[in-house]
Amino acid sequence: MIKTILVEDQAMVREGIATLLRMSGEFEILASASNGKELLEQLQQVHNADIVLMDVRLPDTNGLQLTRELQARSVTTPVLLLTTFDDPQIASMGRQQGAKGYLLKDAKIDQLIAAIHRILNGELVFPAAPQDLRLDNLSGKEMEILKLMVGGANNQQIADFLCLSLGTVKNYNSSIFQKLSVRNRTQAVILARDLGLA
Repeated sequence: MIKTILVEDQAMVREGIATLLRMSGEFEILASASNGKELLEQLQQVHNADIVLMDVRLPDTNGLQLTRELQARSVTTPVLLLTTFDDPQIASMGRQQGAKGYLLKDAKIDQLIAAIHRILNGELVFPAAPQDLRLDNLSGKEMEILKLMVGGANNQQIADFLCLSLGTVKNYNSSIFQKLSVRNRTQAVILARDLGLA
């Protein structure tokens, strides 16, 4: 079970996210808070959380300041910022403050769960700005998979060649598409070639 803390000032939103996560069967909600003060108080009691899902806008602070405060207190639990604002500057500031991800609240629950898994696997989950469309944003494994895509390999062939499960390859594909801001394999291959990957 992924032990989760929710920080969201709107009760209905907070309860809705908690319910959807529980329904997935993967998550245990250790604590929920409506503001920064509550979170800091609860963290004195809860020490084994896997992730903190935090609203950017809170009544007594904001998610950026609160993320920085957690860093100052040596809290190592990764933070995924949730927001209604599609603002690359806020995303960048969140990254600078130590957050591991930035996701819009209109994301589907499976996108939220996928983002959490990526963060727990050591990845950063931030929207790619146009100037960030560079192949060096990809991990080593993602580059391997993209090269095989460009070479014409399908998902099963990639899985067999790299000794990965088909599901794992599909997860890597999703990550590659997100980082390159494309919707599918064809667009990824075209962009990769445009960026110099033969």
